[in-house]
Amino acid sequence: MTDIIYRGYPNDRRASRFAAVTTNLGEVFLPETAPFPVVSSRIRWRDTLLSLRSREYQWYAAGLVFASIGGWFARIATDWLVLELTHDVAMVGLVIAVQLLPPTVFGAWGGVISDWIAPKTMLVLTQLAFAVLYVWLGLLVGTGSAEKFWILVISVLIGFVSCIEGPSRAVLTYQAVGVRMLPNAISLNAVLPQLGGILGTVFVGVVMSVFGIKAAVFVAALCLLVSAVSVARIHTARLEVRPNTKPGMGHIRDALRYVIRKPSIVLSLLMISVLSVSGLQASVLNAWMADSKFHTGAAGYSLFATLGTIGALIGGVLSARRRRISVFDNAVMLGVSGLIWLSCGLTPWLAPFLGGLLISGVLRMLFLVGNDTLTQLSSNAAIRGRIVALYLTVVTGGQVLGSVLMGWMVSELGADVTFVITGVVPLVVAVAICLFLWNRSRRLGRESMHLLE
Repeated sequence: MTDIIYRGYPNDRRASRFAAVTTNLGEVFLPETAPFPVVSSRIRWRDTLLSLRSREYQWYAAGLVFASIGGWFARIATDWLVLELTHDVAMVGLVIAVQLLPPTVFGAWGGVISDWIAPKTMLVLTQLAFAVLYVWLGLLVGTGSAEKFWILVISVLIGFVSCIEGPSRAVLTYQAVGVRMLPNAISLNAVLPQLGGILGTVFVGVVMSVFGIKAAVFVAALCLLVSAVSVARIHTARLEVRPNTKPGMGHIRDALRYVIRKPSIVLSLLMISVLSVSGLQASVLNAWMADSKFHTGAAGYSLFATLGTIGALIGGVLSARRRRISVFDNAVMLGVSGLIWLSCGLTPWLAPFLGGLLISGVLRMLFLVGNDTLTQLSSNAAIRGRIVALYLTVVTGGQVLGSVLMGWMVSELGADVTFVITGVVPLVVAVAICLFLWNRSRRLGRESMHLLE
């Protein structure tokens, strides 16, 4: 098995809420996190799926795949249902927006709940809640009662359930594999939904064509039930123990204060906010590329999306083989991906554009997994759910803001200029962070550029 060692720096006295610990080095204030796992030898290919050696993570991973398949079934079926009812693409966008609204506004409370109640219990309940909502939608379609109002209501409720699901998944992942295998597990958590998405998008079209939208929605509900059963099979006694947390208004403020005192989390949130606003709306720009620049039509647009998905899969697998996670490395991934995306917007030829989409997908997934991993490893177990909730709030809020800005920039500046801007902004921010870390390393030593608490 690949050897893993642990590294970490003591935090400043202001950042520690724990008592001083006496060691052979004297009295130190330990970080509010476990030391980072750093792979000391080359990762063997058979260790790429290291986390799956944990029986508890096997059940978790199976539930994640079925949840992803069900989510894609429900998403595509709902979008098509809205189009059939309204013949209005803007209405489809509204349904997506109202589903993102609860995580953006109330996402922090989902973190409080996941830190308060056992994440396994919360994850089972959220999967059952999704299944009930999909059954409700299926009954509305089957009885001919599906209307815009009820679809919006169900979408809002799905958004509220998502507030709790995301942080609960993060905490349960840690409990299933521990700190040692957490980076590998987070990488697999990024790959498995991509696999579920591929399976979901392939089969939902067949089900809808043969059996109709109602059947697709009920299949989504069945997948979520299977996910709930899979998570329920996890043995609680074999999970990592975490500190108990009581609910209260002050817990969100505690999380914000914690983040402010952790430069690694602050910089991670900055980078993901930039990418969420400027880089996670690729479908809009790809549609313009297919329609107006390369004139490839729907087939070309589908090819663009497929290449992005393949790139994300490759990036997820490569993430599981990374030996080190650091702010500097993540900033490099963000900057290079922005540069590649900028090149995609400037090239007049289709072949380089297709290659750029694939490479950009790889680099963005490497950044996303690395950034998520670093944020979780920089968070104490007692507060991890709230930190993840803040992270997801930044992501969803950035996507909502980015959608608005993208529409305005395309209409006012043109799609070609918008494409360039969405590559330049991540590149500039990444360069600024790298320069900050390089300057810091001159004062504190080269190693501090990579191990930033």
